[in-house]
Amino acid sequence: VEENINLIKDVTNTSKDSKEVLKSVGLLKHPDKFPQELSGGEQQRVSIARAIAKRPRLLLWDEPTGALDTNTGKEVINLLQSQSKDENRTVVIVTHNDLFAELADKVIYVKNGTVFDVVINENPKKEIKTKIYSKKSKRNDYPGNAAEFKTEQNINQDKIDDINYFET
Repeated sequence: VEENINLIKDVTNTSKDSKEVLKSVGLLKHPDKFPQELSGGEQQRVSIARAIAKRPRLLLWDEPTGALDTNTGKEVINLLQSQSKDENRTVVIVTHNDLFAELADKVIYVKNGTVFDVVINENPKKEIKTKIYSKKSKRNDYPGNAAEFKTEQNINQDKIDDINYFET
């Protein structure tokens, strides 16, 4: 993991310290692990750490929290928001998660490849505050208790065809 992040030093002289970046994504305990020893969410956080370590002026993210649990996802979003606010980086997130719009300075809504709305958020929130709801699945073929998790803000919104670009 740490060696993976340190590869950035071959590309730039201004990279962040790998231990600092690993700590920021919650992987400081796994510096010597190989990718196959990590969960999908941990692998995703390694790629986020590697990107942040390079200190780019522009960060582009496609579903950065897709493989993460709710709490880790919130931590990653807070980290990306700090990249924008504290380190003066442009962060663009492509996602189906409407929660991120509350944090963004600008939200660009795209449907079927066409921009249909642009919203400037005058007072973006500083963090996501959410409740998680669970609904038992009606599927009888699943062993155990299947659960469907939704956040309070998107409990009635399943916009599969919509893509939201959130620029923070």
